[in-house]
Amino acid sequence: KTGDKIITASTTIPFAVPLDSIYFVPPPGEPNDTLAQLRIILNDPPGIPNYYRYFTREGEGPYLRPFASVTDDLLFEGQRFELPLSKAEAFDAEFDQATFGLFRLGEAASIKWMTLDEAQFNFWNTLEFSRANQGPFSSYTRIQHNVEGGLGIWGGIAARYYDITVEY
Repeated sequence: KTGDKIITASTTIPFAVPLDSIYFVPPPGEPNDTLAQLRIILNDPPGIPNYYRYFTREGEGPYLRPFASVTDDLLFEGQRFELPLSKAEAFDAEFDQATFGLFRLGEAASIKWMTLDEAQFNFWNTLEFSRANQGPFSSYTRIQHNVEGGLGIWGGIAARYYDITVEY
C-alpha cells in the first residue's frame, strides 16, 4: 500500500516435477568431436496441467535463459517424454550457427529446471513471444500478469538444479 493505492498479487508454488534422465548426444549433421546436444527425459504427472521453465550454464558462468525458456505439457500430458534443451547464450554474444545451443565436450554443465504455476507461465510465455515478434510490421502483444493495480509478476517456482559433465 502506498498512499491510496493498493497493489496485490498471489501465487502458488507447485510440486517440483524432477527430470528423469539427463544426457548428451552428438549433434545432428556432420560428425563433431567437440560439441554435444543436451537431452532430457521427463515423466510428466497425469491429470493436471504442468508448466516448466529452464536455464542452463556452462562451467562456472551464470545461469542464462534460452531464447524460448518456457513450455507447458499440452503435447505430452501424463507421458514420459524426451526433448532437447538448447544451451542458453548471452543475448550480446555473437551468433554462431555451428555452435548455437550446443555444449562443449569435457565442460561442466548445469540445468536449473523449474515448475511454475499457470500465471507465471503466461507471463513468461507472452513476454518471450513479444520479444521474438518485434519489428516494424509486428502486432502488439499484451504481456499477461497477475498483479492487480500494477504490472508485473508475483511468482513462486519449484526449482531443481542438476550438474553434469558434457560427455556421450
